[in-house]
Amino acid sequence: MCSLACVLTLKVSRMKAYSLDLRHRVIAALEKGEGTIEEIAKHFSVSATFVKNLLRLKRETGSLRPRPHGGGAKPLLKEEHLILFRAYIAANPGATRKELQRYLSQQAHLEVSRATISRALQKLSVPKRKLPGPPKEEKQLKATPR
Repeated sequence: MCSLACVLTLKVSRMKAYSLDLRHRVIAALEKGEGTIEEIAKHFSVSATFVKNLLRLKRETGSLRPRPHGGGAKPLLKEEHLILFRAYIAANPGATRKELQRYLSQQAHLEVSRATISRALQKLSVPKRKLPGPPKEEKQLKATPR
């Protein structure tokens, strides 16, 4: 289960790289001997790890330009899986995510989480809905003596 902080973090877009100007100022301060890595990091409100990585980047590439983004994980569900989903949902509009998970496992021999199923449904623009649960038994009100 994700905490509120986790949910808020997931909603925020990726942080942008520090500006080239800031990178040059950090390195210039280090080269002038204005302090230790930790002191310079604190002065420029960056982490000491950022400063160390910046030094390594300059040593390895000779540049302070940020490296390109790594890309992230490849989606498990391909277009053919989404087509299977669409057909199954059309035939079974009340299907639960667990049923979709089972169907995908049987048809495509692919095990995925319910979160992956939810992302696939979102990609297919299937509206979120509360599915009816098992019928609830009527609760009998007990008379409490007064």
